[in-house]
Amino acid sequence: MLVFRFMDIARQNGRTEGSAKGLSRAAEGGRQRPVAVASSSYVNIIEALLENGSMSRSELADSIGLSRSALTEMSRVLIADGFIEESPSVVDRQRKGRPSIMLSLNAQYGYFVGVGLTEDPPLMALTDCHGNVLAEHQIGMVMEPEEVAAAICRGIPHLTSASNISREKVLGIGVALSGHVNHAQGICLHSNTLGWHNVPFAGIVEHLAEIPTYIDNDAHAVALGEKLFGLARELKSFTVIMLGKKIGGGSYMQGRLYRGNTGAAGEIGHCTVAPGGPRCECGKEGCVDVFASSSALLRRAAELDLRVGAIGELEALAANGNQKAIELLRHAGSSLGIAVANSIQMNNPELVLFADLVGFGNGVFITSARQAIEKNIMPHLLATTRLEFRSVEQDFMVRGAASIAAHQFLIERAGPRFIQQPALLEV
Repeated sequence: MLVFRFMDIARQNGRTEGSAKGLSRAAEGGRQRPVAVASSSYVNIIEALLENGSMSRSELADSIGLSRSALTEMSRVLIADGFIEESPSVVDRQRKGRPSIMLSLNAQYGYFVGVGLTEDPPLMALTDCHGNVLAEHQIGMVMEPEEVAAAICRGIPHLTSASNISREKVLGIGVALSGHVNHAQGICLHSNTLGWHNVPFAGIVEHLAEIPTYIDNDAHAVALGEKLFGLARELKSFTVIMLGKKIGGGSYMQGRLYRGNTGAAGEIGHCTVAPGGPRCECGKEGCVDVFASSSALLRRAAELDLRVGAIGELEALAANGNQKAIELLRHAGSSLGIAVANSIQMNNPELVLFADLVGFGNGVFITSARQAIEKNIMPHLLATTRLEFRSVEQDFMVRGAASIAAHQFLIERAGPRFIQQPALLEV
C-alpha cells in the first residue's frame, strides 16, 4: 500500500530544509553576502506586502530596516521574476517630487489548491496569491487515504478548468484535517474523525498529483489563513477558535504559528473543564469538546427530546424560551469560555477570533462564552484582548487549507528561492 511505501521516502520538491545559516555565503557580483540575511530580507519584503497590500519602495525599506539601495535591488529581482508588480502611480497633490510607484504581490503569479477534509462533504478550492477563492469542487466522502488522494487528483482539473488556468501554474496543495499532524514530515499521526494513524498523506497525494503537498491540523490551517489573508494580517499574536463539529484552536505568537513540541499545540477542545465528566473520544473525561462541539450539543439535544437537526434550530428554540435549550447552550458556552479565559491568561493574545462554522449566531452560546471569559480573566487582560465572534462562509476552511501551501511558498521557502538570483544587498 502507498501508506507504507511513503513512510521512509524523503520529501521531494525542496522539502529538506537548507543547512545554510549565517556562516554560509553566496558570491554575487564579486561581493560576499550572508545567505541567511538575504533570505530573511526577501521574506520580510513578502510579509510586509502581505500585511499592507501595497507599499512604496521607501515605505518598504523603512518598515523592514533595509537601505533604499538594497530594497531597490531586491525588488528588481522580485519584479523580474514576476513575483511582485508595480501599480500605477499614486498622485498626492500636497507632495512635491515624483509620484510614488506602489509594489504589491502579483496575485496571478501562481495558485494553490486547498482541501478541507473536516467538511461534509469534503471541499476543494483554488486560490490565488492573495487568498481569493477562484473555484470550488466537492469530492466524495471516502475514508481510505489512497481513495481520498485519488479524489483530490481528479478534482484538480475541475478547479483549473473553472478558473481558466493551466495546471502548471498550481504551486502547491494544502490539506487540512482534524487530528494530530506532523506538519514537517507530512504525516497524519492520529485522526479520530478519519480513522487514520501514522498516514504519510502528503507524500501519497504528492506522488499521484506530482505537485508539492503539505498537510496540517485544521485549526492551524485557519490561523495561517487569517494571518496571510484575513483579519489578523497586521497582528503578531492572536488565537483562532473553531466552533464546529469539534472545537479546535490555533495560535500565532510573535508573528509565527505556534505548533508546540510535537505539533499538538492548540487542542483547546481537549482542555478539561469538568473533572470526572462525560468521557471524550480522546479518552479523557470532561473535555470542552463533550460540551461545546456541535456534534455533542446535537447529541445531547436528542437525549433531552429536543427535535432539532442543526445548531441554528437549537438556538431558535432557546430564543423562543425553551428552558432545556437555554440551559444546554448556556452550559456549553460557559465551558468553552472558561477554557478560552485560561488560554488568554497564558498566551496574552491581541485578538481571539471565534470562527462559527455551524450557525450559533449571536445567541445563548456566544453570549455565555463571552460572559465566562469576562468573568474569568484578569481585568487588564480583558481591556487589552479583543474578542471577535464571526459566522464564516463555506469556503473559510478550504481557504485555510490552501494557505498551508501558500505559506510554504510565500514565506517558508521564498528566501532560498530568490537568493539564487543576483541582487546587491546592503543592510
